[in-house]
Amino acid sequence: MNQNQLPPLGPLLDELQFTADLGLATLQETQSFLIQKENEKQLRRQVEKGLITKNEAVSVLLAHLQDWLEQRGLDVSESSEKFADSTLQQNFETFLFGAESR
Repeated sequence: MNQNQLPPLGPLLDELQFTADLGLATLQETQSFLIQKENEKQLRRQVEKGLITKNEAVSVLLAHLQDWLEQRGLDVSESSEKFADSTLQQNFETFLFGAESR
């Protein structure tokens, strides 16, 4: 997989639908944000070099997404509940590292 190109949202599509349903961001805006943050932070590269774990990379990306959505009006308590979900975290790992990472 090209370092600068993440896959489509895939398994995250359904889980991130709430961003569009609440009028916070379209799924395309959310995907663009995630790609931008990955490119900025080079999370996959840091994992490949052994600087951080996959779990840490997922946590960093989730934290940035959570902050971004809260800035757009997502309630903090609702945000904490959504982002604590283990399935969401697993799907973020698949999004970042591909299905073979599991």
